[in-house]
Amino acid sequence: MVNTMLSSPKTWSSVARWTILATVASLLVSLIVHALAFGDLDQRTLERSLVSALLPPLLIGAPLFFVIASRWRKLALANHRLGNLARTDSLTKCLNRGAFADCVEQLLAGAGDDTASGTFLMIDADNFKAINDQYGHDAGDEALGIIVRSIRAILRPNDLIGRMGGEEFGVYLPQTTLADSAVVAERIRRAVNLAVFAPGPAPHQALDKRRRCCLRYPNYFCLPVQHGRSSPLRRQE
Repeated sequence: MVNTMLSSPKTWSSVARWTILATVASLLVSLIVHALAFGDLDQRTLERSLVSALLPPLLIGAPLFFVIASRWRKLALANHRLGNLARTDSLTKCLNRGAFADCVEQLLAGAGDDTASGTFLMIDADNFKAINDQYGHDAGDEALGIIVRSIRAILRPNDLIGRMGGEEFGVYLPQTTLADSAVVAERIRRAVNLAVFAPGPAPHQALDKRRRCCLRYPNYFCLPVQHGRSSPLRRQE
């Protein structure tokens, strides 16, 4: 609860909460200072001075705290977006190689024991270069998006997918055996085999609009991953 209250405000409700808390805190500080400094005044004078002590935090402090919290919110959102950009492949919206490796290692370490394990799939789209050569890189980018969507349709919510480079993708399946991962890999293979996209005509080449280009036969291999062992996702020295 404390961590939630002290975290950077990313929503307008958080901005309102920060504004209220800061205003209340400033009122309390003002009342304490007022009581220590003017506690010996007569009742009538004390009441008037009390009003003057409360008005500045309300009339000046509250709007000022709201502006500060709003600016803080913008900064928090910008940092969040920058963090996502640094961790995400811009084309496929998958994790990039470094972020993927970090997430896998955190999952393994976060389990808290040496029995944490999973399976790593390395998936490579077969003959993908032919799409780029024949239809251009824009069509290749579209094909990569279709491949990623096909893979994600098979994965569980807690599975991870990252782009290792080019048309190569890594998938981490927590708490699975090699036999489990082989089943998942075959389902991914079939899903990609069934994926169809319609690229535009290749440069200097006529193409029937009814023609379709299928993404076929991704290659893959399965590798067990266990907590405490060297990560297969990073190059070993």
